[in-house]
Formats: sequence, structure tokens, C-alpha cells
Amino acid sequence: MIFQGILTAQSSQEILMVAESKLIFSEVSYFTKKKVFNTLMECTQNISIHAGNFPATISLQETPTYFQIRTQNQISEDQKENIKKTIFQAMHNPIGYVKHKRDILDSSTKKNTSPGLGLLHIIEKSNQQIQYHFKDKKQILSFQFQFKINKTDENHTNSCRNANPFCSF
Repeated sequence: MIFQGILTAQSSQEILMVAESKLIFSEVSYFTKKKVFNTLMECTQNISIHAGNFPATISLQETPTYFQIRTQNQISEDQKENIKKTIFQAMHNPIGYVKHKRDILDSSTKKNTSPGLGLLHIIEKSNQQIQYHFKDKKQILSFQFQFKINKTDENHTNSCRNANPFCSF
């Protein structure tokens, strides 16, 4: 499944309906289906909040061993630095990750356009190293993000603990 265009409430709903219909026929556990669906929903929410009226791309691919989700959307230079910080702290610094998550929760009443809990939840659910990069083309900066969810990962507590000992599932 691939979506390319401006993400609206209507297109987000359609993406999720198509994904749900495809997941129904997938031969994986209910937990894995729920994890993929919720992560895809988190991706669409993040893009609709941060991409504005710029085109975005979302794809969901099923392989024999995992689901792969890819996104791409336009961002500002400030968002780039915040995304780098969020991903680094979540993947490499458990103590910094917990502090960063607490800071996001503390500032939830303020208008915040930096990557926040949504990106952290996606990283937690992936249970693997994520792949991301920034593309600067004709002074338009975009963020490309891809990660996998294993089909055989049935124990969400243990998988989350392996990815990040301070996760909050």
C-alpha cells in the first residue's frame, strides 16, 4: 500500500481503512496486527500535524518475516535538529530518552511543533533500529523514515524491553 499526496483527515482515514482490510487477511497474531495498525496511525497523525499542506508519502509493505512502514514529508530546519535529538536519545541514551519523554509530557499544554511522543512511540513499537535520513532538494528539506515490525514478535513486553529498557508499554 502506498499513499502520495497531501494528507487530510479523509485521506488518513482511507489509508487506515485500506491497511486494516489488508491486515485482516495477514496470517499474524492479533497483537502484531494491532501494533502495525497503531504505528501506521501514529505515522499519519505525525505527518498531518507536522507536514502542513505539503505532499507526503506513506507506505506499508508486508514481507514473509516483517512489516515495513516508510514515510516521507517536508520539514523545517528546526524540526530536523529536534528529530535527530529525539531519535538519538531514544535509540542510544535510555536516561536521556526518559528525560526527553518527561519534558515532552510536561510541555504538552504548550503549542509544540517539535517531534514528540508520536515519534517516541513509533521507535518503541519498531523494536529494531530505525532508518532515517534527511534530503535537501532545491531548499526543500524532507524527512524519510523507515522501520520494521517483526511478524514473529508476539511478546510485546519483552520486545519493548529489548529495544529500550525504559519503555512504557
